[in-house]
Amino acid sequence: MRDLLVLAMCIGLMGCGDGPPKWPAETRMTATTITGNSVTLEWPAPQDADGIKAYAVRQNGTLLAQIEGNVTSYTAENLEGMTEYKFEVVALDNKGKWSEPLSLPVKTGDSEVPKWPEGSTMKTALESKGPLGTAVTFTWSEASDNVAVTGYRIIAEGETVGEVGVEGRELVYQSVDVDGSYQVQAGDAAGNWSNDGPSARVWANKGLRPMLRSQGLLNQPTQGFDAPQLMQAPRLQVTP
Repeated sequence: MRDLLVLAMCIGLMGCGDGPPKWPAETRMTATTITGNSVTLEWPAPQDADGIKAYAVRQNGTLLAQIEGNVTSYTAENLEGMTEYKFEVVALDNKGKWSEPLSLPVKTGDSEVPKWPEGSTMKTALESKGPLGTAVTFTWSEASDNVAVTGYRIIAEGETVGEVGVEGRELVYQSVDVDGSYQVQAGDAAGNWSNDGPSARVWANKGLRPMLRSQGLLNQPTQGFDAPQLMQAPRLQVTP
């Protein structure tokens, strides 16, 4: 009887009978977000009468971080694309006891952007649409990817003017002001987009002379110099 009383006091006052944190039945750690270089992990809180003080997160057996006990998620970053990792989380209670680990194997996504072969080009063809502006047809050479190129988009001044699939590699863009610089970018299924695709300059409204001036290939007109007047033939003065 005395031994039972001592045991009850030990459990009730000192907590010496309480074991390490225990995960609920069928508990699983999950990867809620997977990219080419990061993984976000989540897990449920374990059961422990002494309260959870912290969690330790490991990657392939190496400690990544120790986070506070009220946080049940962690994002592992700076990972390699298309690579499998083993993640573990263990819980620490306020008595210094560690739980059994929850583990999860995760394969990261594709982090490699499509590539353009040397000598890749983009060509343009213009067609006047009268008051509706000009239609520009863009065509370009093919990009490559470690998995597969899934589409292309045309960028002008940082804005996307159109996207197409991989078939045909052609896009028609129409506007009342199409003048400017354009670049083609290649993308894959993982959302990786190139930023070094071939580019082209369109001059539909400015004409040849302004284009050459803007490129520094034609001197600016001298102030006060009226070329059309100099080109007129002098009038013949006849005295009666």
